[in-house]
Amino acid sequence: MSPHSTALSYTKTINPLTPSTGLSAAFGLLLYAMMAAAALVPSVQTPEINAAELLINAKEITLLFVSLLALFLHIRTRASCDVPRIASHTVTAVALYLWYSLTSVAWTDADHACVMAQCVISVLVVCSIYLPYAYVRMNTVANLKRAVAWSMLLFTAICCIYTAESLFSLGLRSAVAANLDPLVGIVRVKGPLFAASLGYLLIIPGIAYFSDTSICSFRAVIRYCCVFCLVVTLLASASRGGLICLSLFCILSLRYSMALKGHILNLLMLFVLVGLGAWYASTYISRDRFLTLKDVRTSFYQTAIDVIVDRPLAAAIAGTGIASIWPYAYFDQQMRRNTPQLASMTTRAGQLSAATSYYHPHSVPLYLTGEYGLFGLLLFGAYAAFVLKLYKAAVSARHSVIFCCGLSIALPACFLDLFFLHNQNVGVLWWFWAFSALIFTAQPQYRHTPRYLRIVRR
Repeated sequence: MSPHSTALSYTKTINPLTPSTGLSAAFGLLLYAMMAAAALVPSVQTPEINAAELLINAKEITLLFVSLLALFLHIRTRASCDVPRIASHTVTAVALYLWYSLTSVAWTDADHACVMAQCVISVLVVCSIYLPYAYVRMNTVANLKRAVAWSMLLFTAICCIYTAESLFSLGLRSAVAANLDPLVGIVRVKGPLFAASLGYLLIIPGIAYFSDTSICSFRAVIRYCCVFCLVVTLLASASRGGLICLSLFCILSLRYSMALKGHILNLLMLFVLVGLGAWYASTYISRDRFLTLKDVRTSFYQTAIDVIVDRPLAAAIAGTGIASIWPYAYFDQQMRRNTPQLASMTTRAGQLSAATSYYHPHSVPLYLTGEYGLFGLLLFGAYAAFVLKLYKAAVSARHSVIFCCGLSIALPACFLDLFFLHNQNVGVLWWFWAFSALIFTAQPQYRHTPRYLRIVRR
């Protein structure tokens, strides 16, 4: 018996077919085309249809269609690579999230329009997590490494376009989107793919990937240029949460690199590039926003905590139901119609208005606990366990550690915004990188694979 046989658990194969290379490549091209359209086509230029008083754009329809295609391929074929248990359990938890959110329609007291809009968002959230899982499942490890590498290069190129538009005013944005931030001095880096407050959730994993020589095979010059560009993009987005998470990433990287002598030089180079990027970005942007500690989100957090604490026991356990406290999908619908001034309502969280863009708690655990009660808290616990195990798996396998450090900052980031619950484009990319990193660290050649990453073949 091989030394690795005790670290793997197998069950009988059920699906008889393995997806061909051509099929997985065609599906990958479809996925790349979908993400390219999501990153480059502005929302105002995206075709929309009006169904049941809901505006559904072509990007959302495409995400749903491609996810259904992935589900069909999932049923008809077996996995081309070994998928860790934790990834499969995460997808199961996501399915339970959809089931509970739709079930909570029975006891929510929200308006019908708010409930319908939020149900659509719940379906899209599930699609944004399941789609990358299905794509990862149908590819070999070698193909996944190439796919992650190309996605990182394309993402960096998109960030360069967004940053060039903000720093040099190329005229690519509409007049509505080109809002100058007086505390920054420029239009904060943003685009169709991510908002200025959410971009760091993808940018920091990109920095981590190009800094991780155990997984990134690009030449040093290309890697260093990409890191520099991504650092400039992060700082030009002027996100204080992004700056906090970048600091956490550097601390995690320092903790790991100090234990391995061969990684000290890479860590020093990372710090040098961060410093150079900060210096270059400071020539265009003002530091006033980073030095301003006053933030209205503090009042949102306090209001959300009060709503969660001051309610009956039954509501605390079961939750108050979908869209009952923060119907953010309804407000997004009104903003699509260019009528944010008409979207104003009073919920348990007080007076909410789309005109101020403050209509959700800017916190994943607060949102899930508020509307779904104990079940929502367990869902966030499952996500936290996934992120922590992703990091522990990389450390145990001594592979892709820096990359997983960059992905792990998504956990503290969940306390600062709604993340993939609000932006499905960000969710698709992040989950694709996370599932791929799990598979990289679970390969048999890494003898220290943890028990929870043992493979189950079906």
